[in-house]
Amino acid sequence: KRYVGMTSQTVEEKLREHNYSTGKWTRGYTPFKLVYHETFNTKFEALRRERFFKTGDGRRVLNRILSRS
Repeated sequence: KRYVGMTSQTVEEKLREHNYSTGKWTRGYTPFKLVYHETFNTKFEALRRERFFKTGDGRRVLNRILSRS
């Protein structure tokens, strides 16, 4: 499974939160591991990129990015 999201926390804090979460979705897919992240200057830019990655075109772009690493 792949999780795409944005946070105002550090990436490490968010990852730790997901791995120790009791939330219904995150609990079922632990442990998470970080494979890719991007940093943005504004919340608006981050939200726009997150929404893009949740589209069909965005998933294809992300697949290409991840296949290179």
